[in-house]
Amino acid sequence: MRRYAPRLAVVSLSLVGLLLVVALALVNLFATASDAAPVAASNGATQDPTSGPINVNDCQDDGSLTFCYSAQGEYHGVCASAGNCTMQTNLRSSCFSFTDDATGDNTLSVCGSTHYQIHTKPGESQVFHYSASSIGIDPTGSICTSTAQFHAANGRIQYDNATYTCTGPSATPVA
Repeated sequence: MRRYAPRLAVVSLSLVGLLLVVALALVNLFATASDAAPVAASNGATQDPTSGPINVNDCQDDGSLTFCYSAQGEYHGVCASAGNCTMQTNLRSSCFSFTDDATGDNTLSVCGSTHYQIHTKPGESQVFHYSASSIGIDPTGSICTSTAQFHAANGRIQYDNATYTCTGPSATPVA
């Protein structure tokens, strides 16, 4: 397979859009968690009451474009009495698509998997880890795949890697 330069519109929508939707889902989880009473764990730590399965299926229509999103996975959060917390989200499957209401054409579809892991102590983040992979199809039939790996610990980035390749009718070869 030849390596291709990213098509900016597809890259922006697929990666940023997927991250935005996942971030919004996490914000909703954390907002719910802050309103709910913590659950005591057997070791004296408190467990986030929203810990458990994630199963989201939703569509929004603005009159010209329909956006659909689905995600399946798990979220877990726990904090020790000293204030150290661990939060982890694993989305085994996360998909979104845009459909033109007038034509019924799917203008973009992206599916992937995502893993977040955050360890904090009072006032600072100790470890942040993010891993994702996705595959998307644009309206021309080009298939684009991406991966991202990021890990920081104690304020230092240990790795930050990303790949992106496209094949198909609208893919532009790297010169």
